Parts: sequence; C-alpha cells; structure tokens
Amino acid sequence: MQADIDPEKILARWQPTRPSQAKYLGIADTFTDMTRLTITEDAGEEFAVRGHNTVMDTDDDEIVFYNEVTKVHVAPERESFTIQVLTPAFTVEMDFPDAGSVLEALDKFEGKKVLEVDFDAPDSVRITPASSELGEP
Repeated sequence: MQADIDPEKILARWQPTRPSQAKYLGIADTFTDMTRLTITEDAGEEFAVRGHNTVMDTDDDEIVFYNEVTKVHVAPERESFTIQVLTPAFTVEMDFPDAGSVLEALDKFEGKKVLEVDFDAPDSVRITPASSELGEP
C-alpha cells in the first residue's frame, strides 16, 4: 500500500546522519500497514526506528545499522506477521497484516532502501533492549 508523503513532516522528525541523505528526502515514499516504512533509493547504512520500548513502557527512538543486524526472523501471529530484527543492543519487532506486506518490507530492507520505521497502530513497532543493557548477566 502506498501513500503520499509530506517531506516537511519527515524533516521535523528525522535529521539525516549524512549530508548526502538530505537530498533524497524529496523523493522518499512510504507504504503503510500497521508499521510505516519510509522508503528512499539511498537510505545509507542505517535506518531510524520509532517504536514502543517494551522494558520502559514508553515510545523510544533507535538507529539500526545494517552491518550490526545479527538475524532477521519472520514470525506468523494469529492475525498478522511480525518481522524481528536482532542487533547486539536491541531487538525490533514490526507487525504487518499479511504475507505480501512482509515480503515487500523484506525486499526494501534487503535493498537498504528503508529510511525510517514508525508505527501506525499502537505497539505495532516494539523495541526490546538486550539483557546486557538492563544490567542482567
């Protein structure tokens, strides 16, 4: 599913980490389900995530560097599908309504075209810090 995007809204929430990324904001596109992905042709080596921190029980922001991703897993749920992205510091879970949306999202992640992950439905994007960040052994 595709939707028009207002570049002004992106600039208000996200600041590029590299000057070259700013030029792509005007051609960014999104597709929205339960999880909203902002897509661009050259997102760089990282993407921003806005989701619900399951430990702190608050909304949180993180940066995911593609080279730090240790595993990507798709878990079918009763009424949706969840993409889990594991990094050494945290796990990101993103809900999608159907297999087609998951395949499209995985294609965008594999092509490093995801600029930002955000939620459209409450708790559809979850961030869980690794146990080492919580002070556990």
